[in-house]
Amino acid sequence: METAREDIIKVTHLNKQFLVNKQPMEVLHDINLQVKKGEFITIVGHSGCGKSKKTSESHTQKRN
Repeated sequence: METAREDIIKVTHLNKQFLVNKQPMEVLHDINLQVKKGEFITIVGHSGCGKSKKTSESHTQKRN
């Protein structure tokens, strides 16, 4: 029987918009993610798309 592992990253209802030609463009809608201790994930995206920023924000929120 496997014991429950704690969430080390938990993102719920993440939404993100950018302004394109002064109009909102939704790029993320209602994203949910749970990463448990011992799991391995990879975040993939082109240069400048915000991978490091979201990772940094998640780390800061967990510590506060």
